[in-house]
Amino acid sequence: MQFDQLAETEVPPPPEDLAEAVHQRLNRTLVVLHVFELFLRALPSVALLFAQPVVAFFKYSLTGRFDFRTRRR
Repeated sequence: MQFDQLAETEVPPPPEDLAEAVHQRLNRTLVVLHVFELFLRALPSVALLFAQPVVAFFKYSLTGRFDFRTRRR
């Protein structure tokens, strides 16, 4: 097909509900991705950060000593 023929070809207009369908699919995909990221990345990270002071609190409560040594990463 040559460019001249392509320029003369009639193209039907897009369906009126195309934008709505795209938004629905995109929104559904974004919600699923956000939920996965929340449960697989954010909540475990928060749990680990929160667990450190809680463990230190119970360690101090049981032993009566506070260990000031910090771990190097």
